[in-house]
Amino acid sequence: MAKSSNEPLASDAASAPLEQHEVDVYRDTWVRYLGYANELGESFRPLIPRSVVVGTYVIAFGYVAMDTYDKSSKFYERVIFRIPPYTLLLIVEPHACLSFLDCLPQTKVHGKADPTATAVTAGDTLLWQTLASVAIPGFTINRTVHATRILVDRASKSPVSH
Repeated sequence: MAKSSNEPLASDAASAPLEQHEVDVYRDTWVRYLGYANELGESFRPLIPRSVVVGTYVIAFGYVAMDTYDKSSKFYERVIFRIPPYTLLLIVEPHACLSFLDCLPQTKVHGKADPTATAVTAGDTLLWQTLASVAIPGFTINRTVHATRILVDRASKSPVSH
């Protein structure tokens, strides 16, 4: 009996790499939405107490801190071998790195990543998450709400609206 073209061959299954995707709690689950809490606070700033807005920022920065701790501690626990920088270009395939820092040459110190490289990873995550989850969206929404409020106030004082 001939195999259909849709069925994988036994040799294909043996040669296919096993993909193991570790679930990132801070990026693959509902927890990631905590990083956007300040956006709700900024959206409703004119309608809610200032303490609630501040509370949404505490939640968002708490998310950023926990994600930074998670990424840097996982990076530190990995065993990373030193690769001369000039060979890096020869061995790294496109999409082989999960982030830019994964492709950088690192050193192995007693089975754990170099603390300096771990600090760079922590700084990268902290900066990226702060900008992408808190600062840029929060500022944009704050200015949009502020401008909208000014326009609504002007429109309500306009003689045309009466």
